[in-house]
Amino acid sequence: MLSREFTDVPVYRVPTIEVISTSGSFKLSHILRRCPDLPIRFYAGVGLDLKIIRHHGCRVVVSDCQFHALAAARMLDVPSVMITNVLRLPGDDPSSRLVNWFLRETLQLADLVIVPDVPDGESPPSDVDVVWVGPILRASPDELPGRESIRERLNLPKERPIVLITAGGSRYGGRIVRLAMEGIRRLEEDVYVIVVDDGVGSGALRGVSGLAFNYVDNLLELIRAADVVVTHGGHTTISECACLRTPVVSIPLPNHPEQQMNALRAEKRGLGVALQPQNLSPDRVAEAIRRAMGIRVPRIRLMDGKGAVRAARIIRETMSGSP
Repeated sequence: MLSREFTDVPVYRVPTIEVISTSGSFKLSHILRRCPDLPIRFYAGVGLDLKIIRHHGCRVVVSDCQFHALAAARMLDVPSVMITNVLRLPGDDPSSRLVNWFLRETLQLADLVIVPDVPDGESPPSDVDVVWVGPILRASPDELPGRESIRERLNLPKERPIVLITAGGSRYGGRIVRLAMEGIRRLEEDVYVIVVDDGVGSGALRGVSGLAFNYVDNLLELIRAADVVVTHGGHTTISECACLRTPVVSIPLPNHPEQQMNALRAEKRGLGVALQPQNLSPDRVAEAIRRAMGIRVPRIRLMDGKGAVRAARIIRETMSGSP
């Protein structure tokens, strides 16, 4: 994806470390089973990052939770910025404590932590410098066409409610799409459906009018055109809906604490409806879509889609202060 979007920028593939099961859970046994060579992969990642930083003369390292990239920056005394929407995962079981310990250690490696969200009463570790910048989107809402203009250009109905279903294309994402479609068939409202899923089949829209895509270049436009978005608990999609003020029905991955936290936060903020993955049914999804249609998403400070501008300014200042 990076190579396709940034053709003039060198892109490197680093050793992968799979710490999340297919159900979205964090389990030490899963990590050891899937990555028995974890230390080797980690040191290989550090070694590659050291070569990349030296070769390109990097003046700042920007990373998510890639521990080895931040470790390499610290070893070379290069300023580093970590971008994460999670400072601490909920839960006090052994797996959660392990993940939170690792997350804290990673946060402490960075010179600065940028959170692409809004403060929510969560206190960061006292020895970590944290700045909230709001969601980082591919484009600011001000740069997008208006809702009616998008509908007209894409030949979408102007009067009927539009439900956008996008779930990332994973195996669980496919289940969300199927449940959402079954729920929509139970609605009394005459809705128009747009499905974006790389596993979507030709029969996905059976009995329902709409469009189906395996991939779209600009999901933001479809979110703006929609009346409701049905998705998983991913932070990016929920944030995009919040900034464009489109109600969201969030169905997080089972056993995935971050996605469940994202979904519950969205509902608490008045952004939509959170459905827990246990006991899901088409009727529950249909009711959630009905509820979401009546939600007027509030304006929230920093939820303006300009987080990328704020983050870029901070990274530029960090780079300017480097040797």
